[in-house]
Amino acid sequence: NHETLRDAQRAAGLSFTSETDTEVVVHQVYLHLQQGLDLVDAVRATMAELHGSFALAVVHAGEPGRLVAARQGPPLLL
Repeated sequence: NHETLRDAQRAAGLSFTSETDTEVVVHQVYLHLQQGLDLVDAVRATMAELHGSFALAVVHAGEPGRLVAARQGPPLLL
């Protein structure tokens, strides 16, 4: 469903430097952070909007020393 999310993100004024679904995930987390969610809740909200299998690890410059990892389907090894 990354194309649907990408279209909504473009409509919100976000720009893209690639055609990867990874960039869509990053933008989605960003949008949730802009809504006032903390990093963990922003990742949770993003996960609820994604379809398919994925594993991700997210860091944010505003929360140094913190890593949020999440998966839906495949194992996640750090």
